[in-house]
Order: sequence, then structure tokens, then C-alpha cells
Amino acid sequence: MRHLCKATIAFATSAVLLVSPAQVTGQVRGLTISEPATTRGTFGRYHAILFAVGEQAATSDLPSLRFPISEADSLRSVLLHHYTFDSIDVRVVRNPTRDQIVDALDALAAVLGPQDNLLVVYSGHGYYDRDGQEGYWQAADAHNKRKSSWLANSEVRTVMRKLRARQVLVVTDACFSGALTRGGSAPIAEAMETYEFGARLSRRTSRHAITAGSFDEPVPAASVFAVELVKTLRGNRGDVMTAARLAYMIRPAVAAVAHTTVQYGSFAGVADEQGEFVFVSRTAQPRQVAASAPEERTTPVPSRETVATASRTAPDSASHANRTVSRVTPTIIGCWRYPNGILVRMMPDGSVTGAPFAATWTAAPDRRFLVRWPHYVDRVVLANDGLRLTGANNFGQPFRATRNGAAVTDRRSLSGSWTYNTIPAVATADGSIVAGPFTGKWRLDGDGSFVVEWTHTPVDDFAISSDGSELKGSNNLGMMFSAARATCRE
Repeated sequence: MRHLCKATIAFATSAVLLVSPAQVTGQVRGLTISEPATTRGTFGRYHAILFAVGEQAATSDLPSLRFPISEADSLRSVLLHHYTFDSIDVRVVRNPTRDQIVDALDALAAVLGPQDNLLVVYSGHGYYDRDGQEGYWQAADAHNKRKSSWLANSEVRTVMRKLRARQVLVVTDACFSGALTRGGSAPIAEAMETYEFGARLSRRTSRHAITAGSFDEPVPAASVFAVELVKTLRGNRGDVMTAARLAYMIRPAVAAVAHTTVQYGSFAGVADEQGEFVFVSRTAQPRQVAASAPEERTTPVPSRETVATASRTAPDSASHANRTVSRVTPTIIGCWRYPNGILVRMMPDGSVTGAPFAATWTAAPDRRFLVRWPHYVDRVVLANDGLRLTGANNFGQPFRATRNGAAVTDRRSLSGSWTYNTIPAVATADGSIVAGPFTGKWRLDGDGSFVVEWTHTPVDDFAISSDGSELKGSNNLGMMFSAARATCRE
């Protein structure tokens, strides 16, 4: 069965926009406003090109759409008046054909730079081929029965792999829009966001998407998602807003009105450094934030020299446990106690031991360290009435879920609709579960409980104190916490 559907697809990427009217022949409009206070030294320059398909070509058998042009206009206005996009760098292209979109994206891929930011928006029809498991953009010249006239999601992913940009964010408001990132998922969570927080996240590359629904959800032509996107960006009073927070903020209203699940995820097969695309307010006061050399962004494991020095300066003994590990650069090597009481040991080889599960750590710029934990695994018990799930995950965090609707008679299955820790979730009979941006698998264990294994990987981003006694930071779920250096137990 074919599904014709309105789509709004936006992708933002750290890049330079140098696309001339000769390269994209659609209508381009401009708006002159006052220049913002410069934050380019920290965040780089912001550009946008907005493809809005409201009218289909005479050769297309798809119906024209009423809202894409006005949605693009509204988003453009917000970007220019509230964020650090200059009028000369923001373009609206009306009713482009497939070839015009491809040519423009190819031109961008040829000129993108790592210190610039780009927002690309596509508004128009979208389609998902269930047999081929492929999503498509249907531009002004798309023919309903000829896929050769459509632009496949896989072609968009190919462009993103070629980008030399630091950040890539794809925002999709389309029927079955989750198909763009299906197979790669990351969590949404609200975080405490400051200018410094945004600057630190913007240094690392990212390849993420916000979608209006999952791969099997249609969305309305009058887009609630687009309305909430613009309203949330306009209403932001902070210095910065990350893509993760934006997705988190719009999710409840979209779920309540449009009955679709906003997701925030990464792209399968497209590498990144788990950074964030950051919208910077025009009212933000520029300030100095320590810069990092590009080649210093990741350090897989410490060198032999670093390990030897750290081992000499931070022996695992009670007399040294709370001392400064290094007089020059503190090291994470040693034992640490997390807020939940778990005592872990960061080993010189980059491994983390002592917790109920293994993890790894790597060094990062600015006295920071990244700790990568295994996937979340929930163990839950179904209540006798079949309406509630209670349990805890492998991090010791308790939670509950409530079934939406009447209880089912099959107590060996989680199939159905749930509210999972305040997040709408759907479990299917094939053992799959989707809860907002999270995807996973569920199974019935031998003791009658259920095990839910999620696909995302938690990452803690810590800064170590100057005396080496404390770690402070947040994880990629947006949770802020610290860890204190502790005495290692043999």
C-alpha cells in the first residue's frame, strides 16, 4: 500500500553555505536585519537553505500542499530574529525539483568547513517503502508511481558522510520519518544548558536527527510538530539550546495532539564524536571558552608514557586515594564512588572495573574524560492486573510503566501501549519495543520476569577538578552528577 504524506525534513550541519541561485533555480527571498553580537569564535558561522515544496509540477500526479511554504517562512524568521543566523546566509527555495535538491546538497558537500553551521530544510511530500525499508523525499517533480523521481534517504546519508562539517542535525516532520535513522537511536533528556555547556558540546562532531514520529507513523498535513518546533525555538530564553533539549521540549505536545512520538537518534553507519548541534541565541554574550585543537578531540587509550607516569603518581592505596594524582594534569586512574554508591576503578588500560558491568574510559580535551557504559538492561515484573510494570535497570535505577488501556490476558507478553517512565512506549509481539527515542528488545525470562535490552549506549562526560579529587559532568541522557575519588578496595 502506498502512503502519500506531507513531510517537513530539516537537517542542520556545521558547514559553510555557498550555493548560488545558478545552482538552485527556485525562488530565493531575503530579509535584512541587524547583525548579532558575534559568537563565531566559539560556535562558528550559521547558514540555512530551506527547500519548501508547496506546489507540485504539472507533470507530477501528487497533490499540492498548503503549509510547507508558510512553515519555512516561520522557521526562517525565528532563526534570523532569535538565533545567530545572518540574513545574507539564510535562503528559501520554493518548489525545487529532485535534481535541484541533489545539486544543492552536492555543492554544499564540496564547500563545507568544520567551523561553520548549516541548516537544511525540506518541506513537502514523503513516502516509506515497507518492502524495501527505505524512506524518500518527493520533490516538486515527483511522480507517484516512479521511484526514480524521488530522493532516497540513503542518498541523504551519503551526503552526510561526505560532509566535513562538525555537526549534522536532521529534523524530519514527515510520515514514517523515523525511517531516516532506523537502526540508530540515542536518548532524549532535558539538560542544564549554559553557554559553556553548549560550547563544549559543539566542539565534537555529531550526526543526529529529530523526527516527528517513528518509521511506521503518519503525521498530519497541518503539522503540530512544525508549530511546536517554531514555538519552542522562539520561546527559548537561554543562551543556547541543543538539539537534544529541543526534541525533549516539543515531544509532549506533539504526542498529545498529533499522537506521534518525537524521536532523537543517530544515523547508522555515520560516525561522530557524540557532540551536539547548538542553536545560539542572539542575546548571548560572547565569552572566552577554552578551545581545543581538532586533533586532540579523542584519545582512545593513554600512551605507555602517560600510563607509567600516572601509575607512579597515583598508586591504588589508602594513603594516596584522596591526593592530587598529578601536579600538572590530574588523571582519572584510580577508584571513584558514584552517587548510587557504586565503587569503580579506572584502569590504566582504559577499562573500568568494579561495577556490576564493564565499561571503558578515554581522555578528552580540557581535563575531561568520557566513560562509556554498556547498554541499559531493564528487568521488570508484570503486576497481577496486567496494567503495571515495576523493576530496575542494570544501573540500579528503579522505574515503573503503566499500560494504556485494558489489561491483556496473555501474561507472557508485553505487547501493547505503555507509558514508560513518563515516555509513551509501544511493545510488539515480535519482541520489539520503542519508547520515545529509545529502541530495544524484550523477552520473557525463566523466572517469570521480563528483560528489556535497550540499544543506546550511555556516555558520561566528566571534567576532573584541579586537585584530582572530583569528577563533575553529565551524561548523554542530560543527567548531571559527580563522582568522588575513593579508597580502592583490593
